[in-house]
Formats: sequence, structure tokens, C-alpha cells
Amino acid sequence: MEIKLTVNTQNFEKKLQGFADKAADMKAIVPIINEEIREDLILRFKSSPSTTTGGEVYGGQQWQELSEGYLRTHPKRQSGQIYIDTGAFRDAMTTTGEVKLSGDGEFTFEVNAPNAEKLQKARPVLFWHNDLIKKITDKIRNRLK
Repeated sequence: MEIKLTVNTQNFEKKLQGFADKAADMKAIVPIINEEIREDLILRFKSSPSTTTGGEVYGGQQWQELSEGYLRTHPKRQSGQIYIDTGAFRDAMTTTGEVKLSGDGEFTFEVNAPNAEKLQKARPVLFWHNDLIKKITDKIRNRLK
């Protein structure tokens, strides 16, 4: 499964203010993006709200609580946290997920999680936010100096 990150590489080039030219190829920065996104996901899952209340996660997205019907049919999840109550999705996203640069200049995140696209739509796990972009661009600047 893959989840598209809807930021074109040109936006990074603007943020990097010319440093991307030194990389000669955007593929050279993919490992940096991978590392920062993995760390970002770990922080997001650590901030995961209760399945019964929902709430804001790291990066500023709101995750809605799980439905009463779902919790009624899955009572063990009533005391858990969204997307980490079983750990399977969290583990797939933070250990096997990988950023790739697509041919159209966008980043994709490939992960071996059967419901990744559906879960991403319901409660975005993977998204750009100012802190993440700043961390990535700062790290790229430091490596390209």
C-alpha cells in the first residue's frame, strides 16, 4: 500500500533556498526525509488519544473517537488508544514504512499495512506540518553545507 504525501518537491526546493541544487538530485535527500518522517510518526503515535474520546495528535491533526458501534463490537478497544490499541498499524508505519520519490516529483510512503489508505483517510497519520518541514529542511541544510 502507499500513501501519497501531497507536497511537491518544488516546495522543498523553495524552503531549502538553493540547497537542493547542491544535492543535484532529490533522491539524495530521501533518506533524510525517511528518518524525519519515521521520528514524526513515533511522536504522533505516542500522542494518540483514547479510542473513546479522540483528540489532537502531534502535528495538530484531530483524530475522531472510534464509533460507539465499533467499540461495542470490539470491547477490548474501549480502553486503548487510537491506532495503537493493537500496535499492528503503528509498528508497520514506524518500522517498515518507507518514503520514495515518485516519477512525478511527489513523495510516496510505502507501507505493508492492508488498511493503510483507509486508516489514513479516516484519521490522517502521515501529513506535513510546519515542525516536520522545518526539521527536514534544517537537517538537509546541515548535511549539504
